Amino acid sequence: AARVREASRDSLNSESSAVSTGCGHAREDVLPQVIQDLLARPEPEGVTTLMVRNIPNQYTQRMFIKLMNEMGFAGSFDLFYLPIDFRAFTNLGYAFINFISAEKAAEFRSQVDGLKLPLFKSSKVLASAKARVQGFQQNFTNFRNNVVMSKTMGPEYQPIIVDP
Repeated sequence: AARVREASRDSLNSESSAVSTGCGHAREDVLPQVIQDLLARPEPEGVTTLMVRNIPNQYTQRMFIKLMNEMGFAGSFDLFYLPIDFRAFTNLGYAFINFISAEKAAEFRSQVDGLKLPLFKSSKVLASAKARVQGFQQNFTNFRNNVVMSKTMGPEYQPIIVDP
């Protein structure tokens, strides 16, 4: 049986978080320096990218990142993506997060699996698994030419790159 814990409602009320986006740039020579640095960094061994499921649909990327930061994971991840249903303008209930190490990803899994988020009166219980695509470089490449990165999409719908 999955253990269910409730996150603090107060910790999720604000959406502020310092992040930058940038997967959509077309040429290597125009990539922001933070992305160039992340792409040049050696990829860590092991599972670093997780898929988190059962996220209540009203959560935004910034709300979930704020939760992660408050759980002690600020500076522990470099890419976050919460896909959006563009008809309903809500998330699809899952996110992809790339951590800077396999240890941080495992620590996050141990804390998030079984967590019930309090906002929006959802009964969903979070669960995580190894993502199909692993590592910052592969995720960046995967998202770079995706339709979600077109100039017509607002940055709130695009993957977020965080300078850890």
